Order: sequence, then structure tokens, then C-alpha cells
Amino acid sequence: MDSTSARGSHFEGLAGAYLERMGLEVVDRNFRFGHKEIDIVALDGETVVFVEVKGRTGGTFGHPGESVTREKMRRIVAAAGAYLRRRGLTNRPCRFDVVCVTLVGDREAEFVHIRNAFGA
Repeated sequence: MDSTSARGSHFEGLAGAYLERMGLEVVDRNFRFGHKEIDIVALDGETVVFVEVKGRTGGTFGHPGESVTREKMRRIVAAAGAYLRRRGLTNRPCRFDVVCVTLVGDREAEFVHIRNAFGA
């Protein structure tokens, strides 16, 4: 994978498959609202889950979740509000999760799923 975009798509694909294995239903990917983006939108029962995906190859630069800044959280919350309004889901409960994907070796991925990582 050469480009940042290709790496991001790869990590998002791995995270989406992981979430589905955990029983969530992935309903949208890469939702954009202006310059804001939500990587994955999933349903956990009636709850709309907005997922930020962070990935790393190896542990050289620290834990992937450490790169979710307050500014990033603010942007995700703003995009989530737009998503809920556009889809007519403003009456549904929602939460914000972070899925960290670390590639170990050539084919193995480790996942850390942080449920309710931050609030609106």
C-alpha cells in the first residue's frame, strides 16, 4: 500500500469486517459533511454508532487511538449531527466508538474497540 488513502481504506475495511464479526451492522462508510468525515456508521441494535478508525503498522508511533484529538472529536460530532438529520434518525440513541487496528506481521491484525470513546 503506497498512498495514505489506500492505507486508510485498508484499515477501514478491516475495521468494518471486525465490527460485523462483533454483531454490528455496517450501514455507511466515509460519510462526508463539508470537510468532516465519519469513517464508518454502524447499527448496534437501535443505537447508531459513529466509528473513527485508526490504524498503524507495528507499534512504532504509539497506540493508534492516541491520535484522536479533541478537534477530531468535535468534527466527528458535527458530522454525526448532520448524518442523523439527513437520515431522519435524530430520535435514535447514538454513540462514538474508536476502532484501532494494528497490523502485526504480514497478515495479522490486532483490534482494540473503544466503545463510547467520547461524547457529544
